[in-house]
Amino acid sequence: GFDYVLSLYVKHEYVEAAEHDPTLTAEVALMGTQSDGGERRQRLISFIGKRDWSRYVFHLKPGVDIAADIHDLCVFAGFSGGIGVLWIDDVQFEAGPIATPPAQGIRLPHDERLAAAGS
Repeated sequence: GFDYVLSLYVKHEYVEAAEHDPTLTAEVALMGTQSDGGERRQRLISFIGKRDWSRYVFHLKPGVDIAADIHDLCVFAGFSGGIGVLWIDDVQFEAGPIATPPAQGIRLPHDERLAAAGS
């Protein structure tokens, strides 16, 4: 299978879990639709407390880290419960095993870069 990499910067302050369920807090997760129409959510990381800007990189392989029957995949960054403040910046989901530096301005899709290089 083809490898993907998700990278993003996160800063959080005063993040506390939900009183009724300590697993519900600020998080980054993958969400998508399964072939049977059901929704699937896969938490990549959760946050509690306070931390300044930090870069997070997740290496993902379809069929291993992402269920093989998922489509309409999206990245969720926010609160599944709890309270606090969460900042997200420079989110990139890229084909390949290496996270590239954050784009400055508009980054052309992969196929457009190849087309521009060939002309």
